[in-house]
Amino acid sequence: MCIRRQVRRDNDSKSLILLADDILKNSEQITKEFYSDLYAINRADEEREQWKRLGERDFVKYFGGSLGDCLDPHIIEQDIQQLVKIFDDSSGFIDRRLAHLDRRGPTNIPMYSEIESWCDDLNEILRKYMLLIRAIGYKVEPVLEHDWKSIFRTAWL
Repeated sequence: MCIRRQVRRDNDSKSLILLADDILKNSEQITKEFYSDLYAINRADEEREQWKRLGERDFVKYFGGSLGDCLDPHIIEQDIQQLVKIFDDSSGFIDRRLAHLDRRGPTNIPMYSEIESWCDDLNEILRKYMLLIRAIGYKVEPVLEHDWKSIFRTAWL
């Protein structure tokens, strides 16, 4: 369901693909100067220039390209294509089995490896956008909500 939420373009929801669409529409506003300023926030005055240079270097490395001082929109377009592919590959199962119990069978049943691949792709795109917007490293990791070992501590007979 999390995959579905992040790859659908519903106007009344927030999703990763809608964020990518917004970034693409405003890519000229994300500049090397904007990005390097994120690195210099909350730094001592004598360190700001050094951090700004690191930010400029990272911007060119990860987000620059053909436009130089602005975000390369081709990077975001590739992410959108990847998100659309995930949507196309997953919707036949998710919409007909998880989100709704449809009388029609799913168009495809994904393997665990495909689901893990979709999650890895979503995680990578999210990591990239957190680096772009906030200049921080970020990673989504699963958190177990219950004590799964408790079944082994309770006698069942």
